[in-house]
Amino acid sequence: MNKTITIGITTFNSQANIKHLLASVLVQKQERFILEKIIVHSDASSDNTIAQAQTLKDPRIVIIDRKERGGFANA
Repeated sequence: MNKTITIGITTFNSQANIKHLLASVLVQKQERFILEKIIVHSDASSDNTIAQAQTLKDPRIVIIDRKERGGFANA
């Protein structure tokens, strides 16, 4: 039986990288696990990080858009 995993990604102003990162995770071979969810937690990004993440239409991607900066440890 394969195990399910959830990946958490904390981000701040990562518009240049987030789409590529998510796409890379989504195409990984899932031989011994099932990717259940990717949680993207934006820590009050002021750029287009959220918009870039939303371009990937995959139901496993969950986006949390925090409005106040709390730092990566808080996320």
